[in-house]
Amino acid sequence: DRTLSEYVYEKIWFELPETEKKIISLLVENGEMKNKDIRSALSLSDSQMSVYRDRLKRKGLIDISKYGYLSLNLPRFEKIARFWID
Repeated sequence: DRTLSEYVYEKIWFELPETEKKIISLLVENGEMKNKDIRSALSLSDSQMSVYRDRLKRKGLIDISKYGYLSLNLPRFEKIARFWID
């Protein structure tokens, strides 16, 4: 966990734009979530959410394979990200 945190996950986290961090934070706190619930919690339009969802998917941070739902994709990222969220 320490190696992943220091050399990979920390770099990923601190290079994320603020809205993407908020989306990841919601997923860390709640686990798998409906796309519309994230959109509602952050007051994003459909088109804004689509852009952020696609960016996070291309970065490999989220899984969108279950229709309408988002979940974290990286192993142990949830555990490590909790330190940066608090």
